[in-house]
Amino acid sequence: MGGDTPLDLKSEFFDVAGVDQFNDRNTKVKKAFEESQDKFIKGGIDKILNRWGCGKPDSAYYNDKKSIAFQVLAVQMMTFGCVIKEELKTLMFEWIPKDEWAEEDNERKRKIDDLIETLMAYNNKPVDVESEGLFEKMFGE
Repeated sequence: MGGDTPLDLKSEFFDVAGVDQFNDRNTKVKKAFEESQDKFIKGGIDKILNRWGCGKPDSAYYNDKKSIAFQVLAVQMMTFGCVIKEELKTLMFEWIPKDEWAEEDNERKRKIDDLIETLMAYNNKPVDVESEGLFEKMFGE
């Protein structure tokens, strides 16, 4: 996935959760993300995309950015071992597959399918990402 969107979203999500992505660690971040879930359920991602000027909520560009946002949020929360509310998981399962690039690229489709499979099997334990960085692992950068 090209561009800085995943990293920008990661930063935004840490801001929504009220933690410092560079200084706060583990339990503090996990708790903050768990406590911030209602903000994401109740339109927090839409607020970010609107502030960024991503267009109308029914446009393909907006929907693709929203898909990427839920991908990044899912990865973040699983990385810290957060308990993810069913309502938020439902939104993740709705939006993650809407990745526009996955419709055009088989490798991207496989990564999206892997993310969905990981989320389905997720048991509130931190996801172990080995040698590759988190976003390189998920998005091939």
